Amino acid sequence: MLGWRLWSLFTIAIARLSATRSGEETKPTVFGNDVPYQRANYSQLLAINPNYFGNVPNSDLDPVFPLANDISYEELMCVGFNPVINLLSATIEVKLPSGFGGDLCTNGSWEYVRFWVDYGSGWSNVGYVSVNTHDIPNGTDCKNVPNKPLSYTLSLAFNPESKNCSNPVLPNIRTVLSWNEIPSDTDPNWNPGWGNRFDQHIQSSLNGPSPVTLQEAVVHYPGATLASDHVSCSQKGDVFKNTVRDRSRVSQLSGDQKPFHNDLQLGDTSYEELTCLGLDYSLNSLVATVKIKKPDSYDTDPCHNGGTEYVSFWADWNNTCNYTFLGTLKISVHNFAEISADGLSYTAIMPVDTNSARSFCNKTKIARVLAALSWSKPPPEPPALPTFGNWLETHVQLQPYAAVPPTGGDIEIIGDVLINYIDTSVTGMTFPSAQYAFQPGIPTDRSGLGRPCPFGGWVRIISRSGPQPNVVYRIMARLANPSDPNFPGAPLADPVTVVIPTAVPPASPTGLNIAGEDGYFDYLPRTQNFWGDLASWTPKIDGLWQIRLETATKTTPHIHIAYTPWYNILVSNERPTGNLIFDTGSICDEITVGQNLKGVFYAKIATTAFFEMWSLSFTPGLISHTISPPSGTSPVPPDINNQPIAPWALVTTGGMACGYVVELYTRALTVYNSDPSQPLDFSLRRGFCLRNPA
Repeated sequence: MLGWRLWSLFTIAIARLSATRSGEETKPTVFGNDVPYQRANYSQLLAINPNYFGNVPNSDLDPVFPLANDISYEELMCVGFNPVINLLSATIEVKLPSGFGGDLCTNGSWEYVRFWVDYGSGWSNVGYVSVNTHDIPNGTDCKNVPNKPLSYTLSLAFNPESKNCSNPVLPNIRTVLSWNEIPSDTDPNWNPGWGNRFDQHIQSSLNGPSPVTLQEAVVHYPGATLASDHVSCSQKGDVFKNTVRDRSRVSQLSGDQKPFHNDLQLGDTSYEELTCLGLDYSLNSLVATVKIKKPDSYDTDPCHNGGTEYVSFWADWNNTCNYTFLGTLKISVHNFAEISADGLSYTAIMPVDTNSARSFCNKTKIARVLAALSWSKPPPEPPALPTFGNWLETHVQLQPYAAVPPTGGDIEIIGDVLINYIDTSVTGMTFPSAQYAFQPGIPTDRSGLGRPCPFGGWVRIISRSGPQPNVVYRIMARLANPSDPNFPGAPLADPVTVVIPTAVPPASPTGLNIAGEDGYFDYLPRTQNFWGDLASWTPKIDGLWQIRLETATKTTPHIHIAYTPWYNILVSNERPTGNLIFDTGSICDEITVGQNLKGVFYAKIATTAFFEMWSLSFTPGLISHTISPPSGTSPVPPDINNQPIAPWALVTTGGMACGYVVELYTRALTVYNSDPSQPLDFSLRRGFCLRNPA
C-alpha cells in the first residue's frame, strides 16, 4: 500500500509540474476567469488518487488537496415535491462564467444531484439526475442586470410512502449536488468537492377520504405582455407583525379592499414564500419552489380541500424586456399538527415551449423568467405584491438544439431516449453516447461500455412541444423495407394515458386520450398532457420497425398538414437465459464448512450483440466469500455439444452452517418498457446446505 501511495504522489507531482511548465495551472481563485488547477483536472486527479480531495472516508490514500462543499461555482438552492405528478425537483445556481469544461459547442461538464429520503428510520437512496453545464460568459440583460446566476432545475420521478389523509407522511429529503462526480450511493453524508448538501421536508401524496373533485387549476389569460421595469431579483414586503391564526377572510378581498389587520403589509412571506425558479430541460418546464413555513392557517386539515397557493408565470425568452404571461397553477396546502423547522416544500411545474427562442450552440441564449406567489387568489402582475406571497425573477439558459424542430410537430423521445440519441436512419438502435431523457446521466448501456441498444416491451413515444392548437395527429408504424415503399403502415391507436399537471390533489392527475376517426388523437396542450405522450406502443414482432408522426386538421375529412420522416426503431424482446450447475450435477447439494463449492454455468442470448452483462452472487452474507468469476459483460456460450463450459467456485472457509443460495443474473442491452429501472433480465437461483464437519 505504501508503494501505491508513493507512486500516486509521484504521478501527481509530475502532472502538476508538467501543467505548470505549459502554463495550464492557475492559482485557485474564484473571483476571476482563471480556473483552478484542481478543477480543470478534477477527473484526472480522482483517477490517480480517489481520495485526492479527502472525501473518501476510511481511505488508505492520503488526501492531497482537501476540498469539501465548495459552492463558489455552483450551489444547490432549493428542493421541492409535486404530489400531483410525483416529481422531486432540485434547483441549482451556476454562478461563474468559466470552470465548466468549455462553451456550448463542447461537451462541457455535468452537475449531478442525488436524492435521499428519510421517513424517520434512516436515509434511503432514491436515485440521481444530472444536467449538462458549460462556460457562459458574463453579461447583462435588457435591464442592465447581470445574467448570473443561472438557474437550472433537475427532477426525478419519486413515489413516496403514503398513508390515509388522517395520518399524513412528511418525509425528509436530502439532496447532494456534485460537479463532475456522481455522488455516493451508499453514504448520505458524503461531501462533494464542488457542490453541497441540502435537506428539506416534503408532503407525500394524500390518500382519501376527500370530497374533492377534479378542479380547473390553470387560470387562462390572453397572451398579454408585461413591461418590466423592476431591477431586483426578489421583492417582498415587511413581515406580518401579528400572528394570524385564520386567514380565511383574505380570500374574500377584492379590488381595493384592505386586509382585516391594519398592520398587515403587502408581500408577507411569514406563511409561504416562493424560494426558487428554474428551467428544467428534461421536462421542458419552468419549476417554482414554494415553502410552507407554518403548521396552520391554511384553511383545513389534509382530509379536506385545503387552502390554495397560486403561482403565476411569465417569460421573456428573447430578452426584449417584455414579459409574456404563461398561466397560473394551484398548489393545495393543509394544516398539520406540527411540521419541522424547515417547513414543507412544494413545486409548481409549468410546461413551456422554448423552441422559437432556442438557437444553435454558437449563440448563447439567456432568458428572463418571472414567477409570483399568492395565497388564496391569483397574484397581481409584478412589481405589484400580493397580500401574502412574493415574486422572483431569475435568468435561465435556453438549451441549444442540433437541428431546427419541424413546425408541424415531431417525435422527440422514443422509449425514454431522445431521438437525437437514436440512429433512426439505419440501425434503429441507440448511439454509444445515449442517455435516458428523463434521467439524464444514466446511459442506456448501464454497464458503461457505450454499446448500441435496441428497444423492447412498452415503447413510449413523446413530443414535448407540439404544433398549433386545433390539430390532430397519429403515429403510423410498419415493418422496415416494405415491398411497397409507399405503404402507409397502421396507426398506433391504443388509448394513451396522460398526466394532467393542473389537477389539485387529491383529484386524479391522469386521464386518457382516445383515438378517433382513422386513428387520430387530439394534439393536447401540455397543461392536459404534461409528459407530451403521443402513443403507447407494444410491438409484438421483433425486428426493424419504422414509425412516423402525421398531423392533420381537426375538420373531417382530415387535411394532412405535415409528415415526419420514417424513423427506424429496432425491437428486441429476447430475454437472456442461462444455467447454473453444481459440480455434482444436483440442483441442491450439501457440503461442509471449508469445502469449496464448484460448478459450471453459462449465460447467453441468441443475438449476442444485445447481451449486456451477467453476474454471480451469494446470499446470505454469512461467509467472507469469494465467487470466481463474479461478473462479466460478454455472454458465456455453451460448447459445441450445448454443454456449459464456464467454471465457477465458491470458497466457504470460515462460514456458518446454514442454507445458502447462489444466483446467476443476466441482462440484455434492450431499452425495456421505456424505463431504466425495468431491465429485460433473467435470474436463476440454486440452493445448497453448508454443514459443520462431523
